[in-house]
Amino acid sequence: MLEKSLKLVFILTTVIVFAGCQKMNNTSQERNLRDVIGVSHVIGRYYFTKEDFLNEGADEILGLGSRVIKVWFYNAEETPDIMYPYNSQWPKVSSLVEGAKVPYWKTFFDKPFSTFLIYHQSMGVPSYYFAKGITDEHAAEDMRQTYELAKYFLTEYKNTGKTFIFCSSELDWHIKDKADPNCETQPERFGYTIKWLNARQAGVEKARLEIGMKGVKVFHSAEVVNVMKSMKQGQDNIVNKVLPFVNLDIVGYSAYDSTVYGGVRDKKDLKDTLDYIAKNAVKSKYFGEKNVFIAEYGIPENEFSQDDVKKLTENVIKTGLEWGCPYIVHWQLYCNEPKTPYRVPYTEFKNSPSWNNAEFRGFWLIRGDGSRNYTYNYLKELCMTGKLPE
Repeated sequence: MLEKSLKLVFILTTVIVFAGCQKMNNTSQERNLRDVIGVSHVIGRYYFTKEDFLNEGADEILGLGSRVIKVWFYNAEETPDIMYPYNSQWPKVSSLVEGAKVPYWKTFFDKPFSTFLIYHQSMGVPSYYFAKGITDEHAAEDMRQTYELAKYFLTEYKNTGKTFIFCSSELDWHIKDKADPNCETQPERFGYTIKWLNARQAGVEKARLEIGMKGVKVFHSAEVVNVMKSMKQGQDNIVNKVLPFVNLDIVGYSAYDSTVYGGVRDKKDLKDTLDYIAKNAVKSKYFGEKNVFIAEYGIPENEFSQDDVKKLTENVIKTGLEWGCPYIVHWQLYCNEPKTPYRVPYTEFKNSPSWNNAEFRGFWLIRGDGSRNYTYNYLKELCMTGKLPE
């Protein structure tokens, strides 16, 4: 019964034209760069104000000039009290919609961002539970919870011009037995992932059919990370074993294998991986064939030279813009990764903030001492001027 319902939703959305809903412009250069250039904000190890941590970071990104932000919303292990701990007292909630109404989140969603990239999973199940199997009942519940959240945003933010994209972070790592590009994924897990993503997509589709996108947009995405192995060696991963079988609105790419751990000084691998992802993804009704965005890029500043930081940043931005990525999102605002071995588990970060730059790997725009790095200034110039620096 569930499979028939999912198919019906997809069939209906291919034949119904929504009044007032126009195809999205997918050429980055024709959009304001501050609506393309984005920044992630989650579980930073330090803070600078008395404002709640979620909104402190959001205000910093707005100050940078960007109107695109990526955040962690709710899932079983990564809840807001862990991901945004400082100067906050997060209440317990029983649904995603109830969570969106929490004052910290409501203040956040009311801010003048044009696009919110929201990582979340359903409540009531373990994180990435589907990697070990997914029943029809579980899929139906994922569809319901995603539908309810999409319906809320489509209703609450009608005529605001905002876009909300539901994301899933670095799926390849979460369906492997370990986060290692050489680790082969158990074949049955691709089928489980397809079923999970199709259920979430169906939830978004159902809300759009029912409410319509009237001055507000809600989309669904999945994030791939292990792409080079598939492209160059034929390894089975999300990109070639899942994307062709899911009607996603847009695909995110966590672009480390083709940049910082690939060619820091070479743009070719990044362009080729974007082409490869797009080739495997189903063409999007809303984003067309350019339905791939750079969901993460960054470089640990304390492990590379300043010249490497400069070269990688410029290569990613220029390649992403030339290719036509709808969004290019930096990882991240404040560093979340201390040098190994970690002093404490990330669940205890709230009790052990540090402002010592030397303790961190250096995934940041703003360092622990409050100074801004090269990438911060480069992105700010992009956002404020709307053009690439000379």
